Amino acid sequence: MAEALGKYLYPRHVWRSRGLAVRTGSRAAEHVAVTLGAAGSQVTNHAATAVKAADVEWADEVYVMTARQVQELQHRLGTPASRLDEREDISDPYGSDIGTYRRSRDHITRAMLKRFGTP
Repeated sequence: MAEALGKYLYPRHVWRSRGLAVRTGSRAAEHVAVTLGAAGSQVTNHAATAVKAADVEWADEVYVMTARQVQELQHRLGTPASRLDEREDISDPYGSDIGTYRRSRDHITRAMLKRFGTP
């Protein structure tokens, strides 16, 4: 959801979304498509990808949703905290109802607007 929102709001940036607890190749949840469509964005041909050290090395900036994810990346990949940006505590809506997905979408959007300004 974050990658699709980033591409929609800031198309000049290059966005990659990776997960810590994903099954590589799995499709986006149905609620993701519905909530993104309501916001004017969309997710097409999405296949989940687990994060690897090369992904972190590739990125100029790495944004994570929670402090727990910062710890997990440090533990799993040895990523220095200075490479990880977690200013917002955004709950992962996976497996939740559509209302939770909407709240997460809105929280991600607010966090992006705060970081990058008005598109």
